[in-house]
Amino acid sequence: MNVEKIKQKMKIKGFSLYKLSLESEISYSTLHDLIITKKAKNPRIDTLVKIAESLEEKVENLI
Repeated sequence: MNVEKIKQKMKIKGFSLYKLSLESEISYSTLHDLIITKKAKNPRIDTLVKIAESLEEKVENLI
């Protein structure tokens, strides 16, 4: 997962982490661990799909 690409797409769409959590139906704490602290290294594919769909992006472009 390319965190910088996700952050860039979030910025373009005007999404905060909270807004992404609402749109993707992924908990704020999970997104925080994935994107901010980078504690979670290997997210499940369904998590990536939800993030990609929320950002109107292909999964392939976020990994």
